[in-house]
Amino acid sequence: MTGADLTPQLLERARENARLAGLEADFEEADVEALPYADDLFDVVLSQFGHMFGPQPEVTVKEMTRVLKPGGTLAFSTWPPELMLGRMFKLLGTYGPPPPPGVSPPWQWGDVAIVSDRLDGLVENLTFDMACLQFPVLSPAHARIFYEQNAGPLTNWSVSSVRSR
Repeated sequence: MTGADLTPQLLERARENARLAGLEADFEEADVEALPYADDLFDVVLSQFGHMFGPQPEVTVKEMTRVLKPGGTLAFSTWPPELMLGRMFKLLGTYGPPPPPGVSPPWQWGDVAIVSDRLDGLVENLTFDMACLQFPVLSPAHARIFYEQNAGPLTNWSVSSVRSR
């Protein structure tokens, strides 16, 4: 098993989680738009929200499918735009600075029509499943701490944007 992320702190967390789960895995820093792996290497390519932050979805999709073996499985988790985190991304996009030209907003990865278009002709048997993710928070104060620890840059940016208004 190989894990990759652009963020060293998330790689450290992944290593710790793998250790706690008793899994053997290699983790390395990598950019989803320039994966350092050979073509057709992996049976499964799974992205747990990381692909959403590749600025150019067409490049991200090309890289994920490039390293996937023929007949392999491509799977990813994303936030639907109509639910809390997707709405938060849209809200930040509305009130925050605009993305640079050509950069796709992360919430678009939760739109079935957009994802279908992005993957058209690149995958077979495209399916979508939706599940509810529960965040382990006990109170509003605990929720704030949880988000600060788990959504660091996004939370810090949104808090600093609010404070500057």
